[in-house]
Amino acid sequence: QLSKHAVTTNCVRILLALRQTGSKQSEGMLYPVVEAMRERQEPNGTPFETNLTYRLRFLCLLGLVQPTLGEYALTQLGAAFLARASEDTINYRSAFVA
Repeated sequence: QLSKHAVTTNCVRILLALRQTGSKQSEGMLYPVVEAMRERQEPNGTPFETNLTYRLRFLCLLGLVQPTLGEYALTQLGAAFLARASEDTINYRSAFVA
């Protein structure tokens, strides 16, 4: 079982962005989506770093994201994790604010 603290709110935003698109996305395609989410949900928070590589690779190691020729896709485990995270009002509430 994944620790709730292993996956940060910003990582959840990446998973949400991958789920919303429903297709493979490159790092460059993901950045504007996740940064816009962060700005809307936590306007006084620290901006996303422009290089998302380490977050994406970490999510791949956890099995939540799958790399595919320079792009990334949400796995079934990643979708299941998002379903559980959406119910976690303590750790991930801000990531699910519209």
